[in-house]
Amino acid sequence: MNALPADEYALLQARSDAYQPEGTGPLVGERQSTQAIAAEYAQADDVLVHKTTALPRRYPSYRTIQGDGNCGWRALGFGYIETLVGLADRNRLLEEQTRLRSLNNLLNRVGYQSHLYEDFADATFDLLNELAALVPSPEAQTTLLRRFNDSSISSAIIMHLRLLTAAWMKTHASAYQPWITDGRDVLQYCSAHIEPYQVEIEHLGMNALIDVLIKPARMAVEVLYLDRSPGEEVNTHRFEAAHPDPTALYPDPPTLHLLYRPGHYDLLYRHVVDRSATAATDRQMDALSHQVATQVHLVPVLSHGHFQPVPIAASIDMSLASIIPGLSTVVPGPGPGPGSTAAEAASILPYEMASSAHAALAMEYPPTSPLSPVTPTALFPSPTSLRFSLSLAGGGGGGGPGGGADSFRPSRYELEPDVHASTAQSRHYQTPSFRNSHFNPAHFRSSEFQPEQWRPEIDATTTRRSRD
Repeated sequence: MNALPADEYALLQARSDAYQPEGTGPLVGERQSTQAIAAEYAQADDVLVHKTTALPRRYPSYRTIQGDGNCGWRALGFGYIETLVGLADRNRLLEEQTRLRSLNNLLNRVGYQSHLYEDFADATFDLLNELAALVPSPEAQTTLLRRFNDSSISSAIIMHLRLLTAAWMKTHASAYQPWITDGRDVLQYCSAHIEPYQVEIEHLGMNALIDVLIKPARMAVEVLYLDRSPGEEVNTHRFEAAHPDPTALYPDPPTLHLLYRPGHYDLLYRHVVDRSATAATDRQMDALSHQVATQVHLVPVLSHGHFQPVPIAASIDMSLASIIPGLSTVVPGPGPGPGSTAAEAASILPYEMASSAHAALAMEYPPTSPLSPVTPTALFPSPTSLRFSLSLAGGGGGGGPGGGADSFRPSRYELEPDVHASTAQSRHYQTPSFRNSHFNPAHFRSSEFQPEQWRPEIDATTTRRSRD
């Protein structure tokens, strides 16, 4: 990067300092991409090109503020109220309204007459009260932007902020007098730079406005200086309430970001991590853990003697199960018809639920002869929410499992005597997530855990078969 000669650098800086942007466009613009700033400086010198190119990585959007001599006051005033609206806390807005009302005593103390400032102050109080009634609705943000683009309301709020800043400086003169280097005192400085309308805010006035408006509201301000100073990124200066250490008085406070170009301020917005989706998922998982409990019971041979009637919830909302990776309780396809029996409905339930239904049916109708498996021809549709109601006691035809309308799908482990217990034990009807859960009886942390035992007659047969 080629450095400019000292005299040329000084000339460019002087022109930048004297530049006054035209007062065109809205008083406060809509949010837009900071790529527009990079495009604006694409033909500038290398320092500004590098800084504006790096800006969108951290600050993807910004608002333009009209450069009419009040841009610094308007940017900080709008950003302050916008941050309050973003907190979506009605009490916080009313709390700030009460605090600002109490500062009327400060205005009276320095000699401002109430009939001179009360109209300006009322514009601020009325806006805060209006927004408090709207939050957390998006209409609050729309109303704020509309009010600040109303020149009468915007000008009144800015004048209120100017008077508060001047009163604060006059009552804390010892803190600001050392920074006035032209021989004037604080009263003279306020008369020339703070109180007159359309006089742009200077660094000292910005400090005082932050001291009276931002820091007591438990907020912070970062000002990013876009100038020709060396560096690849804009220089940042942070203002926040601090202890004498100095450590921040409020950890992680809401922060306003201002972009300063010589003689002008705009509002910047950082990347925001939206945790609402994560919070919603956490709430769904909590609801699921209280609503659905999955249980698996393993037995060596599935016979009628092991079955006990298991009640099934009359209404279970399975929509939340869709957010668990690897768990799916429904498959696409047509659902059961309106005349389906309880056993036919049970035949198309997931395995754990179908087993419970078969168990209850087996206790109601003890089998007298083997039956051929009935292949289900109807499957559930694939909605995100599965609600079902299954009656196991009543039923239409009365024929039992041997005949009639009430049929069921038996398990092969009931009907085929040559199916060994080890085959049934090796069947795993579980999700990938449940496989590693301590609720799984095969997991060593389960209260029902039993280690595998060596059985010579089975292991020898398996070994010989694998060698063949």
